[in-house]
Amino acid sequence: MSIHKRIKYFRKKADVTQEYVAKLLGIGTANYAKYESGERNPKDNRITALAKILNVSFNSIKIGDECVAIDLLNRHLRGAVIGDIDGFNAFFSDFYTMGNVYETIMVSLRGWGRLIQEKYSSFYSDFLECPNLASIVELNKRYLTAFGGFNQQHYESNGDELMPLSLEHMFNDDALDDATIYKIAFCIAAERYIDLEEHGSFSVDFILSDVRDYLEARTLSDAETMQQFSIMVFVPFLDHILNTLELIEMNNSNLDDFALAFLHNEVTFTEADEEDTNSD
Repeated sequence: MSIHKRIKYFRKKADVTQEYVAKLLGIGTANYAKYESGERNPKDNRITALAKILNVSFNSIKIGDECVAIDLLNRHLRGAVIGDIDGFNAFFSDFYTMGNVYETIMVSLRGWGRLIQEKYSSFYSDFLECPNLASIVELNKRYLTAFGGFNQQHYESNGDELMPLSLEHMFNDDALDDATIYKIAFCIAAERYIDLEEHGSFSVDFILSDVRDYLEARTLSDAETMQQFSIMVFVPFLDHILNTLELIEMNNSNLDDFALAFLHNEVTFTEADEEDTNSD
């Protein structure tokens, strides 16, 4: 999303008028309107003032929340692949403090988790209530299998038949396919396992020990063990989030479309986009 669309988007989200913002900036409404139309780009000091008025960060306006998150998470992804334990520790605080992006992701994951719990208690208790490394890896395997083209019309967990999960009452759309359902479940389980909101109440030492036990390879170095954990859990978890954020950024959309992009790999035009299109 371009800077003028971000300014307009955040102003509308704050539910204030152009006149209100212009007055606080100490400029005329017509001059402010040029920021939203793209005729003029605000200088950094003006962006700082806008950020304060609209109660968002400087970077949210300057480069966009999605771009900030994509850059940050890509750095953690690269660090995880090489087994950087300090970088993994930093991920907890960095991800938690991404503000708007973190909250959007967590609201989506928690909402989907409640739906699964309500609809399929057996599946929920097996995979999501207290996820362990083996169950998370199994969910990812199921996702990859379903993504590869298999489309069962039921799921089995300890012999219980589970019908396809529909989120139609949350999203006005068709029932989700198997791959998407397993992707949702995998991300919920992975997030709970590494417990992002609590900054990792499962310590890195616990994760390293758990991975070694799971692999039955207790002689691996810390870096090698972290690499294995990254391959099984951390990298695919971040990949799903990054792919969604990149789709939003690439399509000139915003975080309001996170759930839609995550579930269906598509975004919608924002109100600001439609108005700009109509005015061209």
